[in-house]
Amino acid sequence: MAERASASSSRVVQESTNAPQADTAGGLFLVPEDYEMASYRTKHRADGTAVTHVQIRKRGFPPLTATFARKSDARAWVQQVENRMRERRFFPGFEAQQHTAAEMIDRFVQEVLPNRPKQRRDLTSHLAWWRTEIGRYLLSELW
Repeated sequence: MAERASASSSRVVQESTNAPQADTAGGLFLVPEDYEMASYRTKHRADGTAVTHVQIRKRGFPPLTATFARKSDARAWVQQVENRMRERRFFPGFEAQQHTAAEMIDRFVQEVLPNRPKQRRDLTSHLAWWRTEIGRYLLSELW
């Protein structure tokens, strides 16, 4: 919240700012929860129509980009994706909807485990347990 003095009176008016605030001690930026991590660009196609290109960048997630005919559609998409990210229900990609946890574990056992001979015994028993517990679920359901 930023404070400013009103010219017509001596009372202080509080304004909500939706931008990162600089921390004076460490030079870091404090980002509010509702701060939007998307950037919008208006581009013009060869036929002259304007489109809105949006990119979402958030720590811990891959960058996402999309193009929309209307900026309102872009804002709605950004809000939906950021809500899913915030609620930890975001798992990008079509691949996650096609593979189960058992397939992932099997691939790990075939490709990675041979390179870890010291951990093979422990990992084999742990992975076998996880395979029986969650192996039937799609990866997109586990996030």
